[in-house]
Amino acid sequence: MGSDAYRFGWLDEGLTDYSCAVFYKANENYGVNYDALMQSTMDNYHTFVDIYTKVLGNIDTSMNRNIADYKSEAEYVYLTYVKGALLFDNISQVIGYNKLMKVLATYFDKYKFTNVTPDNFIDTLEKVSKREMRPYINSWLEGKVKL
Repeated sequence: MGSDAYRFGWLDEGLTDYSCAVFYKANENYGVNYDALMQSTMDNYHTFVDIYTKVLGNIDTSMNRNIADYKSEAEYVYLTYVKGALLFDNISQVIGYNKLMKVLATYFDKYKFTNVTPDNFIDTLEKVSKREMRPYINSWLEGKVKL
């Protein structure tokens, strides 16, 4: 499956980073602790936001932007890869890890060999979790969530 990484980097890069963390969770013999990895990810995100805010006075933490709309490579990386992975981890905390794995499997099965959009993911998330998740996801994408 492919996604428009130019417009929706979080859906591509954030999910990829989260998938790496899930790999380590499922394969503890690699010596990477999932919880420690996600805590480190959160700590790194906070450090970035703190420094960026001190230097520039504020930061736009919205995630649904074209790659050209980010002010720097660092801003792009932290808001797509890092915050994106945190979004998926947070979804697992809200609906449960096993339920999120079912969402991702369903999402893949339905959209393999296609290009996906955030709506495809959110629709699958809501259908499988049987919960209204669009406002929750949008709060992350719009930068309203304070981590």
